[in-house]
Amino acid sequence: MSKIIPVIPCTDLYIQRAQVALDQLHYDQAIHDLTIAGTLAQKDAQVAYIASELAVVYETIGDYRHAIQILKQLPKRMYTTCPELLFFSAEAYSLSGNSTQSVKYLERYLNSKQPVYLDEALALKARLQQNWNQGL
Repeated sequence: MSKIIPVIPCTDLYIQRAQVALDQLHYDQAIHDLTIAGTLAQKDAQVAYIASELAVVYETIGDYRHAIQILKQLPKRMYTTCPELLFFSAEAYSLSGNSTQSVKYLERYLNSKQPVYLDEALALKARLQQNWNQGL
């Protein structure tokens, strides 16, 4: 007989489950688990991390509109305390083809105090500049 192990739902549990789903390329399950994690998150850093992960999953499946929507729903104050959200927004807008919005978020990110994704942001800036020069 199997023993039932009680589990208290928590943010970390659902983030771990989402990571397993992502490793197995089960994007719908990852979205489900990250959405639950988001409802359980209590700290801004957790909410920002989960929103960023959700945006990346939506981008991976080509649903840029949802990626942008997830990030736009966050309170504006989070973009100050978690400037990486600016980078993820810039990336989502870039992938959706909205270079104007992408540049706005990217410049704000590059002007933030500690851009963690500096190399990625500079690469995105170069791609946007190249697209602009090619008239795309």
